Amino acid sequence: MITISRLLARQLRAVFRRTAKRSRAFAPIVSFEGGTEGLRVRLHRAAIPLAYHRPGPCPAASCALSLDALADWEGLVESPVHLDAIRPGTIQARWHDGKAPRVVEYACEPSTVATPFPPSPERFTSAGKGLIHALADAGRSASANGVRYALDHVQLRGRSGEIVATNGRELLFQRGFTFGWSDDVLVPASPVFDCRELDVGMDALIGRTSAQVVIRSGPWSVFLPVPAEGRFPKADEAVPRVPPGATRSRLHPDDGAFLDQALTRLPGAEDDDSPITFDCNSPPTVRARAASDAAITELVLARSQTTGRPIRINVNRHLLARAVALGFREFVVVGADKPILCADAGRQFVFMPLSKEQALAPTDNAVRIVSDRAPTTPQLSLNRRSRPMREPSETIPMLAPAASAAASVPRSASNGPAAGDLVEEVLALRNLLHDACGRVARLVAAVKQQRRQAQIVRSTLKSLQQLRHG
Repeated sequence: MITISRLLARQLRAVFRRTAKRSRAFAPIVSFEGGTEGLRVRLHRAAIPLAYHRPGPCPAASCALSLDALADWEGLVESPVHLDAIRPGTIQARWHDGKAPRVVEYACEPSTVATPFPPSPERFTSAGKGLIHALADAGRSASANGVRYALDHVQLRGRSGEIVATNGRELLFQRGFTFGWSDDVLVPASPVFDCRELDVGMDALIGRTSAQVVIRSGPWSVFLPVPAEGRFPKADEAVPRVPPGATRSRLHPDDGAFLDQALTRLPGAEDDDSPITFDCNSPPTVRARAASDAAITELVLARSQTTGRPIRINVNRHLLARAVALGFREFVVVGADKPILCADAGRQFVFMPLSKEQALAPTDNAVRIVSDRAPTTPQLSLNRRSRPMREPSETIPMLAPAASAAASVPRSASNGPAAGDLVEEVLALRNLLHDACGRVARLVAAVKQQRRQAQIVRSTLKSLQQLRHG
């Protein structure tokens, strides 16, 4: 008899389903094996095999079931689930759902169906802190598929201890790890490292065989297959050389949090490439506009600063949001059409800008949202022929456009709403006005349609009356 808890069933399913690929002919299978070394649970028929080991002696028994069976038992409690082979080919599961007992029978998968599990490495190396989190970040920077290059893989550099990932638009370097080999190895990027169950708060171990790289974190083991062939781009060549005096925009921590909340709420997110203008100036300013709307929304990062010459760049907002979400607060800009570099003690993040011709220049009638309530200095001009952006007579967190000053926008008190909420309020008001215009247009169309239908009915009745009297 195999015994696990409902909570463990939940954890197993949460981790296993991240790599299990489903098909009618090749459904994922979970095998349970108990013995003197403890309980081993393995996921078979998966792109990335996974294993769980709970040490400590337990009754010698084994069975293999469909991964879907775990959904029946899983729960948030430690109450046990008992798996018994009641007859050949049938497994009975018994557990309590609250106070109600549950008994369900499942077809036992024959042992020959479960594909052989890959062997573990003979030696493991402590990779250092943060490996699971780093692999999760690398997976988000990788591509969903690789054609010419293996962009759906992550490069583990043994000599330098780096993890490198790219999808062709962004590039992430993470340093400070120990792998136990000297060459570069490609492993698949996987969402399994996003599972909080794998981040057990201790150093992960890493080992390698001829066909797999194995990551061991607490009771979990992830078997990452190493491709026999695969090319990875020369990532170092994409990192820009930073000359002395390069433009650097440094975000205040509060402005970083403000920008993290606001970027995806700004207009134009649904447009092609989701463009946004990042004005590396003093203070740095972010501008956005929907393709169908002439109004520009500005975020003035009043607590941040820029050193070097002012540069205006046009970028994909999702890449900028990705850099901010990764915790980077300094942006090094070499040119409006050059890669943007973010760096800290152990990481580098590089992403490409969009066409500089599409960058939005400052306007007097923009909807301006200031990240703090302190007065700000006038923005420096990026073009000597253009005048500096006009500053308001008094600074409040949100300013309506001058052309629509009649719109009532309450001034915030000292304990007013957060900056992210103000962005939401501005965009909600804007969407409300658009929605009202749309509703009016639909009502006019409905009235016209009813008028046409009434005319058709009157014409039909008149024709019937003529036929009747004729």
